[in-house]
Amino acid sequence: MLAQILLKVGDAETFPVLRELLLSASALEDEAATMILVNQAVETNRMSHPDIAGPRAHLARLAQASHPAAVVLQAELLAAQGQTDKALRMCEDVVQADIDDYMGADVLGDSAKRKAWNAIAKLRKEKGDMAGAKLALEAAAFHHDDPWAYYYLADNYRRPDDSQYLLFMLKAAASGIPNAAYKLGRYYLGLTRLSKKKLEQRNDPGFREALAFGTKYKEEEKRLLAAEWFSVAAESPAHKKIDDSRVYLALLLRAQGDLAGGRTLLKQAANSVVWGPNAVPWFLERWSSQQDFLTMEFLEKNMEQVVQGEYKGT
Repeated sequence: MLAQILLKVGDAETFPVLRELLLSASALEDEAATMILVNQAVETNRMSHPDIAGPRAHLARLAQASHPAAVVLQAELLAAQGQTDKALRMCEDVVQADIDDYMGADVLGDSAKRKAWNAIAKLRKEKGDMAGAKLALEAAAFHHDDPWAYYYLADNYRRPDDSQYLLFMLKAAASGIPNAAYKLGRYYLGLTRLSKKKLEQRNDPGFREALAFGTKYKEEEKRLLAAEWFSVAAESPAHKKIDDSRVYLALLLRAQGDLAGGRTLLKQAANSVVWGPNAVPWFLERWSSQQDFLTMEFLEKNMEQVVQGEYKGT
């Protein structure tokens, strides 16, 4: 209970104090505090830090006692050390166990089984078992309503012209998954499969279909929907492609006549992964031109050159 309270009241400025309190709570064998600390250590590559020795030992004791959420987290640690098969067996034991779905729920609201199914999907995929990974994701999504599972089902197992692609992405985005919001923005612009790899494979039928998809929406409607979802993604600090979303949103604002707002947003997108460092200054130089940068004709013919800083058009 203490860990839940600390997690809710903490912020970036109070995190050092929060961490000390979590360490104290873990030393008193607060289960949630222990799992928060170990999770953070994994995410920040600090598992060897001396402060984590106590929480790791507590986690091992919890897993030994068959605490479901602790077993899953311990399995994830083993997987990170290369013990994939053992980790997979541990997670499979959790999903097969006759336990209440929310027994051992972690502080983020995930049930142990939902976390286990997601871990199983990841581990099976690493072993090359794509069909098994899909079944695990379906269990996490359809039985536990997991938003990340919906996202990966859409992204890895559905084509953009499949109605379930949109349904699954909407479920994920509505639950706060920024990656899904970003993909929806591209979907409504007809750019779902637009990437450097696909640009190098222009004869790929899937690429052509993706570019043409979305014709049931009028152009204005598509751009409004795209702007809505890019806006969600652009406001999420956890989104790894936040600057990519800012570029698209800036171009959409420009197309709507908001040149000043679009320019301001574009200047904040210097670290775009998809567009690269050359595209932003290129767009800024031509910001007052009449060129519509969001048309399929422009993007399909010129985006690769813009990304590489080689496009000389006006």
